[in-house]
Parts: sequence; structure tokens; C-alpha cells
Amino acid sequence: MRLAASFRDPAGFLFSQNGILYRQVNTSFQDDFRFLHDSGLYRDLLDRNLIIAAPLSDEQPEAADSAFAVLRPERIPFVSYPYEWSFSGLKNAALLTLELQRHALDHGMVLKDATAYNIQFIGTGPIHIDTLSFARYCDGEPWVAYRQFCQHFLAPLTLMASVDPRTGLLLRTFIDGIPLDLACRLLRGRVKFNPYLFIHLFLHECFTRKDIHSERRAPRVHRLEKKKHLDLLQSLAYAISGLSLPGRRTNWTDYYDRNRYSAGAFRAKCAIVNGCIDTIRPSNLLDVGANSGVFSKEAAAKGIYSVAVDFDAQVINGLYDSLSGPNASALLLPLVIDSTNPSPALGFGHEERESFSSRCDFDAVLALALMHHLLLTHNVPFFRMAGWFKSLGKNLIIEFVPSNDSQFQGMVATKTGVHQDYTRAGFEKAFGEHFLIEESAAIPESTRIIYRMRRK
Repeated sequence: MRLAASFRDPAGFLFSQNGILYRQVNTSFQDDFRFLHDSGLYRDLLDRNLIIAAPLSDEQPEAADSAFAVLRPERIPFVSYPYEWSFSGLKNAALLTLELQRHALDHGMVLKDATAYNIQFIGTGPIHIDTLSFARYCDGEPWVAYRQFCQHFLAPLTLMASVDPRTGLLLRTFIDGIPLDLACRLLRGRVKFNPYLFIHLFLHECFTRKDIHSERRAPRVHRLEKKKHLDLLQSLAYAISGLSLPGRRTNWTDYYDRNRYSAGAFRAKCAIVNGCIDTIRPSNLLDVGANSGVFSKEAAAKGIYSVAVDFDAQVINGLYDSLSGPNASALLLPLVIDSTNPSPALGFGHEERESFSSRCDFDAVLALALMHHLLLTHNVPFFRMAGWFKSLGKNLIIEFVPSNDSQFQGMVATKTGVHQDYTRAGFEKAFGEHFLIEESAAIPESTRIIYRMRRK
């Protein structure tokens, strides 16, 4: 069955058979495909761990009349999208794309597109997933993907660094990249003293606008010899590398430094949660409302592939950065996901980008110190929480915060209209509709309770 999201590239498409993912290579791409392998580029990128393995397969093509070959690409543990990545994750994806282009030029090829959707993450490590993105290079031709790179990477990164990290969510609206004219208006001259950003954003947009409104039938195409092409890539790398998030604090950046647990209670909580995880023995895990990732880090340390999600972009970026460099993790992926407004299905026919929930079926889901925030801040009742958590995974480890908890009392003091079933009995009844409650354990020195449940 052909994947609904795979239709834009005439060179080929993805399809699945019996749960196995394949990529058909069309005859229109056969010369470039042969050159990708004959030039040594594919092997070079594979050896450098910059691209996923996609060996040839003897599977029958989905569309035989246009097929040249069938590949069986490596599966990504969890598919994510640019509007869900941290600032540093998007930055690393941008630098990877530039690195790919440099290696391609060394082998006589170029990236014909520079969409962020050709990058995925294995843990915190970005990797390119589309072997059909490479085409033969002709000396002097411009990089046709330059504008796309600026829209998918440079514009959102500059906005996140110069305006607010939450502007990365604009990529959810502009799935083809943030328009440069919009980026320039939002930046309002903030980067005019940065020569790299001035050239690649403001001048780039200015010249493009001139060409669009020119009476000429086609925009100007400037020759770009290989040396100038490499200079362009270096200039873009300088622009990207020079961007960083300001060290702003939010209400959640130091949550664990001011949480309501005593040292003994927190140690007990960690022991209970770890015991639940050891009982379930999941191969993958989702940590909802992960904050700094205390518990998902422990799961990853056990060899469990973990996805940590939180709505706070600053917190998730801090988690990603803590896993970078020598601490890089292939088992923990931090993502910016708002539990009350998770990523919807997007794109043409609402089928290009899947919703967050439709990508989830984890062996275990953590929801710790979360439910009282969902109820008191967002008025989400127990029965709606239970239904959503059921859609995310097979087993649930959830923390019940009773109404006499000091944090609950502090939050409810300025709240009206709390759902009347906010009791332990109401919680167990609502979640019992969807889960079998297998065990519960009170956290010593606390009023809170950890439950382990299994989806019915």
C-alpha cells in the first residue's frame, strides 16, 4: 500500500507490504540512482552515519509500469516533524543538511531538495532518510534547494533565537517552510547587523521579490561555480552555528528544584516508577509532561527507546542539550508536544503529516505529576484523560495527586468550576473504563499515589 504522505517526489515513493516499509525508485531517477552508488556517495554517507541504510530489495514494486528498483529503508524508531523539534534539534538537522550537500558536491552530486522532512532523529542524532534527494551536479548551476533550506531551517531558527523559541510552531502552519517575507517582518531588523543573516534572509527575500515583480518572464539564474557553491554552504553554516537561544527562564525550567517532594519522597517515587517499568519491561516508552526528562533518562539508561514530550520549548531544548556532545543518546528523543493541543494531521488531504496520537502505540506511557495540571489549568476531566492515554500506549504509569495535596491546594485557590469527580474513586472509575488497574503504591512522605495500569 502506497503511503499517503509520499507523493511529492516524481523520483519515487514509499509503500508498505505486510508491515514492512519499502521505497520504489522510478525509472525517471535511474541514472541519478546509479550515479549515487557508482560515485561512492551513498557508501560514504552510510559510513559516516549521515543517511539511513536503504538496500535493494526483491519485493515487487507497487507501480510496476514506472519502477526501476525497490529499496528497503531502515525504520526510524519514532517519526517526528520539524515543528516538534527543539531549537538545538532543528539546528543540528540544518547543519547535517549542509554537510550532506558538501559531501554530495565532492562526489559530483547535489541535494535537489533541502526539506526538513527529509531528516529524522534516532535519539538526539539527526539522520537523512531520503536516498532519492540526490541528483547529478553540473558545474555552474545554482543550488536549487537554497531557498527551501532558508525557509525550512534558517528562518525558523533565527525567529526562535531572536524572537521566541515558540515561533518554531509556525512550521505547523507553514509546512513548506516559513516564508522569507514573513520572517523578515517578524524579525523587524533584529539581525541587520549580522552579515550572514542579512544576506540569506533580507537580501535573499529582496532579490526574490524583485524577480517576481519583474517584467522578465523568468527570474535571473546566476552561475555558481563549485568554489562559490562551497562558499555559500560555509556562509550558511556560519549563520546557523552563530544562533543560540537566550537563557530565558520559564515557570518550568527549574521545576525539579522547587517541586513539592521531600528528598525521601522523591527517591521513593523514583523507586516505585522504576519498579513499574521493570515489571512492564517495555521496548519503548513515552514520557508525557517530561520536563527535564528525569524519568525518561532513567528508562533510556535501561536500554528502552524513550520519547520525552513537554509543551515548554525552553525545557525541551535544555533536555536535548543535556544529551548532546559526549552525552548524546541514541535512545532518548525530546519533542515539543502540548498534551492539550498535540500535533494534528496536516498537509494535503490531511494525510502528509500524521497526528501525534496516530504515531503512538508505546509499550509504556509515563504521566507523572501531570493530571492535576490538565484538570486545573485546562479543565480536562478524568474520562477524557483516560481515553487519550489509552490511545498512546499499552501500559500506563500515572501519578494521582489528591485534592489535599499542597500543590493542588495552591493551584485550586484561584480556580473555579473544578470537575466534581476529582476524587480517588472518580479517578479509578474513569480510568477503569479503559484500563485494568494492576497495582498502586502510595509515595511515602507524600499524599500522592502511583498507579500501574494495562490497556483493556
